[in-house]
Amino acid sequence: MSKLAVPLIKEVSNDLNEAGFQVSLFNNYQSRNTSFDLIARRKELTLLIKCLYYIDKFKSILAKELKMISKIISGYPLIIGKYTRNKDDKIYPGFIYPRKGILAMNIETLRGLIENVFPIIIANRGKYLVNLNSKLLQERRNEMNLSLKGLADKIHISRRAISMYERGEISAKLEVVLDIEKVLNVPLEIMAEPLNIYQMIKDNLNKISLQKKKLSSLEKDFRRELNDYFQEIGLDAFWTEKSLFDAITKQDREIDLPELMKKHFIITGVENSEEDVAKNLESKSRIINNISRVLESLSMIVLDHDIDSKLNTPALSLKDLKKIRNARELFKKLYRESNY
Repeated sequence: MSKLAVPLIKEVSNDLNEAGFQVSLFNNYQSRNTSFDLIARRKELTLLIKCLYYIDKFKSILAKELKMISKIISGYPLIIGKYTRNKDDKIYPGFIYPRKGILAMNIETLRGLIENVFPIIIANRGKYLVNLNSKLLQERRNEMNLSLKGLADKIHISRRAISMYERGEISAKLEVVLDIEKVLNVPLEIMAEPLNIYQMIKDNLNKISLQKKKLSSLEKDFRRELNDYFQEIGLDAFWTEKSLFDAITKQDREIDLPELMKKHFIITGVENSEEDVAKNLESKSRIINNISRVLESLSMIVLDHDIDSKLNTPALSLKDLKKIRNARELFKKLYRESNY
């Protein structure tokens, strides 16, 4: 992450905490090219947030992974930023900015969103668009004894456009809405239809298909062996490249599990050299445990050798993992060791 984004990440985290979210925030603020910076959950609402000073710098590979993770865990990805391309292009409150299939906004808009105050303007490709309250538009026009053509003439657009606004078929440019506001004497905040952000995100995620990364012959044998094991016991591993864990492992078919475990997936970490373990294992264990607790999911770290030390997250060698013959037993073991 850019150092410029660090204060923004802290501010977002504080706001979410104050709004009653559990937040998984990672304490190491060194530059990390990761797909998300924090995960937050309140009841059934899970947010995966990437904070950027300039939202146009969000890379396609990060967007693709953020959408994949969000779809698997039924979360809502968001980008929170301050500017689009440079400091002359400020992100405004009440506006949303689609970027690579993910909605971006500033922190003021996020504060409204988590209190169910929805933005009303879409900034897309240099245009500002508003969904009008079609019923209110028609009622107010009739109250003022204006025909479709009469209103159209006053704001210098076509009669057909007004008709389409009243049927809810198209969005209106912001400048047109401001003209309608003056003629009908109805404030923009009332004339505009709030954007259903959560439904928009769902629609975007529904457009993508989950594709498992194919581990090539260049991948370490350890990961390919682990991937094969997951497949044998009926689990799919979705491998990550730009996240603070290595895979999300979930059932690829219905498994007879106790009710408490049916919605669980496994946040999975992998360490495959003793040098890596010495440097990273404790840190990775804390991070994965933090994420899984916020998500109320299972978690584990798989190693290519035995380990004696106790970690925050269940850790197994691949050799011991292979002794577990089916997904049900693996889920039960991880559930017992997760201290929920």
